[in-house]
Amino acid sequence: MKKAGSAKQGKHRAHYLFLVFTALLLALGIAVDTLYPLYSQVINNALGKEARASDDIVQSTLANSRSMNIQLQEEGSVLLKNEGNVLPLSVTNTEKVNVYGILSAHHYKGGSGSSSTNSEAADLKTALESEGFEVNEAIWKLIQESELGYATGSTVDNGAAGQYELAISEYEKAMSFADAKAYSETAIITFGSNGGEGSDGVRTDDGNSLELGENEKALLKRLDEEGFTVIALINSSYVMELGPVVRHADAILWVGGTGLYGTYGIATLLDGKANPSGRLVDTWMYDQETASNYYTSNSAEAAYVDESGKAIGSYTNCSEGIYVGYRWYETADAEGYWDDVSNEYGSGYEGVVAYPFGYGLSYTTFEEKITNVSTQDSAERGTQYVFTVQAANTGSVAGKDVIELYVQKPYINGGVETAQVELVGFGKTQTLKPGDSETVAITVSVEDMTSYDVNADGGNGAYVLAGGDYIFHLASAQSGAHCWKTNLSSEDRTYTAALDEIVYAGENKRPSDAVAASNQLETTANDTGIASNDASAEIG
Repeated sequence: MKKAGSAKQGKHRAHYLFLVFTALLLALGIAVDTLYPLYSQVINNALGKEARASDDIVQSTLANSRSMNIQLQEEGSVLLKNEGNVLPLSVTNTEKVNVYGILSAHHYKGGSGSSSTNSEAADLKTALESEGFEVNEAIWKLIQESELGYATGSTVDNGAAGQYELAISEYEKAMSFADAKAYSETAIITFGSNGGEGSDGVRTDDGNSLELGENEKALLKRLDEEGFTVIALINSSYVMELGPVVRHADAILWVGGTGLYGTYGIATLLDGKANPSGRLVDTWMYDQETASNYYTSNSAEAAYVDESGKAIGSYTNCSEGIYVGYRWYETADAEGYWDDVSNEYGSGYEGVVAYPFGYGLSYTTFEEKITNVSTQDSAERGTQYVFTVQAANTGSVAGKDVIELYVQKPYINGGVETAQVELVGFGKTQTLKPGDSETVAITVSVEDMTSYDVNADGGNGAYVLAGGDYIFHLASAQSGAHCWKTNLSSEDRTYTAALDEIVYAGENKRPSDAVAASNQLETTANDTGIASNDASAEIG
């Protein structure tokens, strides 16, 4: 009996193992069927096989990437200027266009590092023609056949700066400006500056690579003087000095690096099938020398040298602390730093900043207002403020609006460093038709309004929430980070919260922190001569 029972148990065990094995094979088959198409190249490489995805997957991936690239271009491009509403061109029934500028035919697709793209990228002419525009063939042939290294007249070395543009005489050989204007009164011109890993901007005694070269400025001025409607495309991931462009162009559209198919997005923006809804992610100034880090970056004096005095490397002495970008420009304005500025662009802040952080126009207009503010407690983030913002399309065409919320934190002289204003939340609406509105919720955690103070908690360092009034500002498309000044008389664009001081030290950590942050280096000078955690610390 025992032997028979053992045999029966053995059959059950074998049957059970067979079912388990079958289930594992089925699960493995499902996983392979699902994952292999996605990771076929990686799997084939690991197995030493030729990496080859199916044609269907390749074509589907290319189609998706093309669609995404165009959408990113349409929604990410920033309309900086649109004097007289010359854009979109469909409004003026413009069909023929002149395209000037070497970079119009040889545009930057990305940075000089790992974001580089292949040569199959669609050029601007192809994209414009796909939207029904006719491009002046004579001028296009000139710029297309002119290589980037051919042009002269840059402010600094061509190879380093990326300032490549033909002399006016070269354009006149291809077609006179009078004949070009007879072809079309619209001139599209592209400016840009390239850079990336190991290719920072260049500064010399004569200028810098982020300003227009002499040929570029001459061409822009000539187009303006000839009476063209000038549309400037800014094909740069750098913040450039756009003074001459602001002065001579009727419309300015920042397009950044286009990728492979972004030019199609530029074309749909120009003809109005798409409405720009991007916002600047940095302050664009008229003069790079007003930046807090201008003289501490890319300096010939900031170099490591060997015993013979030969430079073997360089470094940047970051001495500006938190005051970079818009935090610098807005704080400097609050402190009256720009009060003595007066130039052709304006006085004070207006003479320094061309376009503030968060700036971006549209082909329509929007009206935003804070309709409600409530608080809630989050286990992960602690106390939070929830701002309910209503955005309404008050213009004549459909578009998307961007909601930006900034905060002014209390500041005490000698206390923890804080900028005049900080971005604390943002959101974007769906496409709104004229007359439509949408409610957007912006959540701000109290812990995100803290500042790190090396002297807090008896010198141990800690995040500190300063006590006092926190003034929240709802920005407009034109104000961006400068909303703290433009919102002074606005009631439905500001909200004030009075908060008590909190020092997040010891057991009282910020809700999202694993442990309370504290100084991890000595705060006093030691034998190495390093005074760490001191804003003026230097290696002596």
